[in-house]
Amino acid sequence: MNFDYSEKVQRLREELMQFMDEHVYPNEKTYADQHASFEDRWSIPPIMEELKEKAKAAGLWNLFLPDSDLGAGLTNLEYAPLCEIMGRSPIAPEVFNCNAPDTGNMEVLVRYGTPEQQEKWLKPLLEGEIRSCFCMTEPDVARTLSVYGYDDAPHGHAEISFNDVRVPAENIIWDEGKGFAIAQGRLGPGRIHHCMRLIGVAERAIELMCERVKEREAFGKPLAEQGVIMEWIADSRMEIEQSRLLTLNAAHMMDTVGNKEAKAEIAMIKVVAPNTTLRVLDRAVQAFGGAGVDDDFPLANFWAASRTLRLADGPDEVHRVAVAKLELKKERKDTLVTEEVKGG
Repeated sequence: MNFDYSEKVQRLREELMQFMDEHVYPNEKTYADQHASFEDRWSIPPIMEELKEKAKAAGLWNLFLPDSDLGAGLTNLEYAPLCEIMGRSPIAPEVFNCNAPDTGNMEVLVRYGTPEQQEKWLKPLLEGEIRSCFCMTEPDVARTLSVYGYDDAPHGHAEISFNDVRVPAENIIWDEGKGFAIAQGRLGPGRIHHCMRLIGVAERAIELMCERVKEREAFGKPLAEQGVIMEWIADSRMEIEQSRLLTLNAAHMMDTVGNKEAKAEIAMIKVVAPNTTLRVLDRAVQAFGGAGVDDDFPLANFWAASRTLRLADGPDEVHRVAVAKLELKKERKDTLVTEEVKGG
């Protein structure tokens, strides 16, 4: 396996990092302030549209799509380091039109949509002119959900009731009864994109932690020289690298043998990446002290969003069961072969 960056990916990484430094990080607070000032919680802050236009003009747009006619033509493995960079800011994925759930919905429309559906929904999504949602229904659910007190109404999760809903036949994607198959095909890439972004969150958290502990003192010396702090930093770096390698391996599997054959790897990273990032964030919060839970820094917001990803697209427990079942199948097969050899 070769995880080296191609020239194209290296160029895009450099352009993306420069764009983040110049436009995204400086406007995180602007976005939050504009959103907080609206009476209509569903309004999109104007700064987002400004940033989207700049990203589009810079050619940093629809990077997630493997279709070179519509996106950047990158494999999952090539997209991984770019998605990681976007994960370093809560507003960045939308800036580059690489945000959930739009990415998955665009992929569904590319794969299964009719020409009419693609014209009506895919084209405006690709241009960033509209947003989309993804509903998996459960009975008796009536509101917009806050996440640990954060109001992410324009981009968050909600409980939705469907009463007397009828879908025109021309709006059905693929065929009637194919919804579960579409959802499963859609959630594979969606899950790995979440994991790629989570690594970016963890990277920003360890950077903030390192900056903080070098600036502050306790017991007569910088926090950075305290043994327990050094242990936190070391453990965080090792865990981030492990999480990244597991994610890159899953991306490689998806590219080479397909999503179905990579289901174990996808399930594994969906458990590992959120938990790793939460551990790194927790250490960073601890290093910041009271400031770590305040909105002056992004750690609390990152923690809330990362914690939801232990539930979104299937909870940890479901993915662990999937991994265990696949592992047990391998064990049964090995046992059967051994018994056959003994019997012979």
